[in-house]
Amino acid sequence: MASFTKPKNYTKLAMIGHRETIFAAKFPTFPSITNSATASSSSSLSSTDDLLVTASQDGSCKVWSLPSDNPPTMLASVQVSNTNEDSSEVLRVDLLAVSETLFILAAGTAGGHCYFYRVTVERSEADSKLTSATMTRIVVLGDNNKSDPAPAPPSFIDVNPPTDAGEGEDPPPTPIEPNQIYGVEFIPELLITPTTAKTIILLAADDFVRCYTLSYDLSGNSLSHSMMVEYAFLPIPDTTLSGQTYSMASGGGVALRKNLDSQEANNCRLNVKPATATATATATATATTPFGGADRNPTNKVYVFASSTIIITTTETVTLPLLSVALSDGTVRILPLEFVRSTESTTGVTIIRNFPYQSSPDAPPRKPHFTSVNFSKKQFYDVNDAASVEEIRSHGYSGLVDLGVSDGVGRAFVARLLICKGGNKVGVAKAMMPSEHGNNNPASHTMARPLFGCKAFGDDSFLTFGVDGRVIKWSGEEESEEGSDGLPPSIICSNLGDSVQYPIYDVAVGNSGTICVVGGGEAGFIGIQGYFFNPF
Repeated sequence: MASFTKPKNYTKLAMIGHRETIFAAKFPTFPSITNSATASSSSSLSSTDDLLVTASQDGSCKVWSLPSDNPPTMLASVQVSNTNEDSSEVLRVDLLAVSETLFILAAGTAGGHCYFYRVTVERSEADSKLTSATMTRIVVLGDNNKSDPAPAPPSFIDVNPPTDAGEGEDPPPTPIEPNQIYGVEFIPELLITPTTAKTIILLAADDFVRCYTLSYDLSGNSLSHSMMVEYAFLPIPDTTLSGQTYSMASGGGVALRKNLDSQEANNCRLNVKPATATATATATATATTPFGGADRNPTNKVYVFASSTIIITTTETVTLPLLSVALSDGTVRILPLEFVRSTESTTGVTIIRNFPYQSSPDAPPRKPHFTSVNFSKKQFYDVNDAASVEEIRSHGYSGLVDLGVSDGVGRAFVARLLICKGGNKVGVAKAMMPSEHGNNNPASHTMARPLFGCKAFGDDSFLTFGVDGRVIKWSGEEESEEGSDGLPPSIICSNLGDSVQYPIYDVAVGNSGTICVVGGGEAGFIGIQGYFFNPF
């Protein structure tokens, strides 16, 4: 059986500052940069692990300095929402590096808004250590895009407040719940012009993923945006096969919508179904079991719980962004985002279905929802090794990449994906099941309790984490148990917060192997802590 002792050089440093549960942590995204004047690409920004941003239930985002030889230091904090409503919770965050000292922060909330901030940092001339940071709000999606917005709307849209209807009167209007944002991710590419820095951001909420172009004015410090496209996810027939690729219109369960009017495009809280959601999709919806039950989800909406993107190198000059989403119907759907470089519509949607789960031998099997998807950032060939590239392409593929997935009953697996030439098909070559070790292994997760992530760690390892408060490393470097296709586990951390129950909601993985573990339950006297682990 694999070892489950703590790794050597195990160092834990606490981050103290948030008052409530910490939902997300993120090291900066360091994009590949193209200069429009020279048409040359470079990756000149140093991708260090000494800067981190966190998002919390207390409605704040905080920027941290993570020196290798000292405890973390909070450099800046901002209260994202101006309300005391539950909708002020910040659920997701991402941080894009524009230069060595300039970053764009995106924070998605439970109230259906995405707030953008300019983050500027200063470093010591003597040793380049971070000394200070400032955060300035520049624009909000979901609040009419005011550069200096008024307090955010309440947690639901209700133009006419309900009153008790009298005899013969119409019933009061039903409040519209906001679309909680469960995905915020920058595409790691940046186009620099003499006056602007341009990139793309993906926002996932409700049953859709929306893609926006962002243009940052380098001189005026302002941010403008425009809607590119929306992907709405629909129910699919139970006969759809796992691992197969389908067209969007027939079987893929994805409706593509462009040319949204300004109100829809600017407001993340609105979700009008695309015209392509026809009677066929309605019939499919009524024939499947709604997530959460028919009373709570009468229209059988397929909720997006997580999304992840990666840019695949298909040739020396062409790259292809892929999007994966974890959905409430127990499917993962993977599709190429060809709109980044083309106006052609995407055609191929690859479906991965979850495995049945039985809580007991007498219980009927059910298909649990997926809770997370995370692409490994490593493609399985060296782009500088012409021989390995040609070997993969000679079999009709553009590349190989791993996708980590977790579900709501304590299971995770890693799917190795084959990216076909042209990008319109993704094959599933192998699925490795870390949690197949089950409760028989003391280094496993507690079954029947949700996991919240399965993230790549190093070249061939993954980290899983969830409600049971454990972070487990599953390493392909060790020998698997005989007869198992799983990866041997070892516990990195468990029972954080000492006697306080500490479910883990996110693990940020730095470029050098540094990790930050965040989550938390009921806040104590000093609030909720995050934990920073030095490389090991």
